[in-house]
Amino acid sequence: GVDLEPQDAKGYLRAAKAMSELKRYDRAVAFCKQAALMEPNLADSYANALVYAGEGKDGLAMAWAASQLLKQDWPVDNDELHARAKAK
Repeated sequence: GVDLEPQDAKGYLRAAKAMSELKRYDRAVAFCKQAALMEPNLADSYANALVYAGEGKDGLAMAWAASQLLKQDWPVDNDELHARAKAK
C-alpha cells in the first residue's frame, strides 16, 4: 500500500509513482511538487513531475518541471536532465 501521509520527499515521490501507475497524473505531479517543497535540491522531484505531466498532457506542469530542472546545475546527470527538460 501507499503511505497516504508521507513524511519526507522520498515518501512523496513513492506516492507519486503509485498515483502514476493508477494513471492519476495530476495527483502524481502534486506529490512531486510537495517533494520539491520539502527538498528543493532533489532533481527526482522535477524529473518525475516532467514525465507525469507529459503523460497527463499538463502543459503548465511540464513548464514548471522543465524550468526547475534548467535553472540549476545538478551534481548527477546534469546534461541528461537539462536535455530532457529542453526536449519537453
